Amino acid sequence: MSDSLCLGLFPSGNEGEIRVNLNECNTNTNDQHWEITTKLPDDGRCGKDFRKSCPNGQCCSKYGWCGTTKDYCSTGCQKSYGTCK
Repeated sequence: MSDSLCLGLFPSGNEGEIRVNLNECNTNTNDQHWEITTKLPDDGRCGKDFRKSCPNGQCCSKYGWCGTTKDYCSTGCQKSYGTCK
């Protein structure tokens, strides 16, 4: 078993949906893996200018983008359109 993991972002068959895959860095079909699916608003934009909210507890940045890091969730975060920390 490998001690390193690979993270991949893959578009799914559904429009606006991104699939995140965390897996060992090999291609064996028996590898254990985790998938997280999230639905982004149309083009990933949010906030008062776009009148859209972020899904799954994500933050809406002051610039109108959904995300979960400090850049999205701190000063200027639009709490009416997502989570702010």
